[in-house]
Order: sequence, then C-alpha cells, then structure tokens
Amino acid sequence: EEIDVVEIVPGVIGAADHFEHLNHRVARDPRVRLHANDGRNHLLLHSGPWDLITCDPVHPLLGSAPLYSREFFELARSRLAPGGIVCQYLPLHKMPDDAFRHAIERMRPVEYLAHGYYGRWLGCLETLALEHGAVDRQAAGHPAVADT
Repeated sequence: EEIDVVEIVPGVIGAADHFEHLNHRVARDPRVRLHANDGRNHLLLHSGPWDLITCDPVHPLLGSAPLYSREFFELARSRLAPGGIVCQYLPLHKMPDDAFRHAIERMRPVEYLAHGYYGRWLGCLETLALEHGAVDRQAAGHPAVADT
C-alpha cells in the first residue's frame, strides 16, 4: 500500500513533523510519499491509478477556478482506479448561485456519479452507498477526531 501526498506549499510538508501529535506521524509513515508539487501537475505527470484523489483548493472565486473545470474533472477521472473516488471541496459560502451552478455544470459531463456531503463533492465511477450519519459515526470513534 502506498499513499501519495501532494502539497503545493513546501512549508506545509516541512511543518508536518511539528504536528505529529495531531497527524499520527504521517511524514514518517513508510507507506507515505510526500511530493512538493501542484496536485494538478502531479496528475498530469503521473498516470496513477489512485483509489482516492482529494482536492482541497482555495475558494474558486479566489483563484482556483481551473480546479473546478471540466478539464480538471476529466483529468482526475482518468487517474482513478476501478471503484475510485474523487473528493473535492465545494464551497457553499460566499459563492453566488450562478458560480455554484457553473461548477456543478462542469462536473456533469464527466459522467461521475456525484454525491454531496458537508461541502464536499464526491465523484465516483461506480455507485457509492452513503448511509446518512455513517461517516459521522465512524469519524467520532477515530483517535484523531477524539483528540480535537
């Protein structure tokens, strides 16, 4: 099992050791490969496939609009393993209705089965069964959540 972590800000990677009590020593986990790179560039340069691709960009109105484009969603979809999931932050605050609709419209032609959950958009190639409250119940028992 390998876990690729791609972070655009090298200082965030460097700071991981200072937060080991919260991040469960992720930087020292032998399965983890840390990459200081732009995530979109990483997807362009590496074919994967990945079981999970997460994207947590800044608000699209503040400069990350290309990460809400049809081209980006097609790229991410092309890098998924069978049964894989794309999870992306989809801000609901301070986003005009027309901009929100525009982001949703960009996802639709990529043929994801889409799910919305707490400001996250989940795109899947196969049906994903999400029981209401199941994620909250599972997270509540996780040590990282209990520590906060």
